[in-house]
Amino acid sequence: MYKKKIKLILLTLLWGGTFSQSLLSQVIITSSNVNADSKTTSKSADLILNSPDKSFLPNRVALSSLNSPLPLAEDLTEIQNGTIVYNTTTNLGFSSGLYLWQDNKWNVLLTSHGKKQDFSNLVYKQTKKGELYQLPYVSSNGSGIEIPTFTEKFVAPKDGTILISTLIYTQMSADASTFAQIGNTFFTIQITDITPGTAEQGTVTKFYAGCTPLSMRPIPGSSSIGINNNPTSATAFTSMRVIANHNYEVKVLGEEGWNQAATVYAGNFEWNIYEANSALKIDFQSDDY
Repeated sequence: MYKKKIKLILLTLLWGGTFSQSLLSQVIITSSNVNADSKTTSKSADLILNSPDKSFLPNRVALSSLNSPLPLAEDLTEIQNGTIVYNTTTNLGFSSGLYLWQDNKWNVLLTSHGKKQDFSNLVYKQTKKGELYQLPYVSSNGSGIEIPTFTEKFVAPKDGTILISTLIYTQMSADASTFAQIGNTFFTIQITDITPGTAEQGTVTKFYAGCTPLSMRPIPGSSSIGINNNPTSATAFTSMRVIANHNYEVKVLGEEGWNQAATVYAGNFEWNIYEANSALKIDFQSDDY
C-alpha cells in the first residue's frame, strides 16, 4: 500500500510538470513520418499543425442566433472576440459553415456553399449642362436618334449578368397656339456583342423605356409655359447575360412615337435652381464560382 502511494505521487508530479511545461511552450503536432528538417516552425505561433495528411477540424456547434453566444456562453461577458466554430444550424435563416465571434455577433467566414460572386460597375454616363437632343417622329426606317453621351464599349470580366439602369429626361417644346399637348416618347437601349471571331459577334439585344411628356398653358395662346411643362423621365431597369472577355457596345436611341406635331428634347434640363441629368448605368454581377 505504501509503495502504491509513492508511485501515485510520482506520477502526479510527473504529469503536473509535463502539463506546466506544455502551457509555457510552443506546441507542434505532427505525424511520425515527417522529417525533422521539413517541419514548419514559427516564433509567433503557440500551436503548429505539421501533419501532411491530416487537417484541423473545428468544434461543431449548433448556434441559436447570430447575436447570441449560446451554447458556448450564457452572456456576452463569457465569450472572447476571435472565437471560431463550425455552425451546424441550417433552419434559422443562416447557413452552416465557419463563423467568427466579433463585436457581439457571429460573422460568417465561409458558408457551406463555399462560393462567391464579383460585383463591379462597368459603365456610368450622364448628360452635361446644355446637352439636348431633338427626337424625331417615329418611323419604320429606324429606332430614332442616337444620344452620343450614352454610347460606350465595355468588356465582361467573367461569365455573368449585367444590370442596366437608365433615367432619361425629356421635355416637350410648348406651342403657343394650343392649350395642351401630350406625347409618347420611346427609347431603345441597344447592346451589341462586338467580339471579333466569335459566333456571338453582331448579336443585338434591345430593351425599351418610355415616358409621356406634357405641355400645358394657363390660357390658350399665352406665351407663358404652365407648371406642367417640367421634364418627365423614362426609366428602365433590366438585365442580360454576358460572356467572359467578350466586348460589347451600348447605345441609347430616342424618338417621339405619337404626336407628330410635337417637338421633344432629351438630355439635360435646368430650370430655376434645379438641374436634371439623364444617366445610364451598367453594373456587373458574376456567376457563382
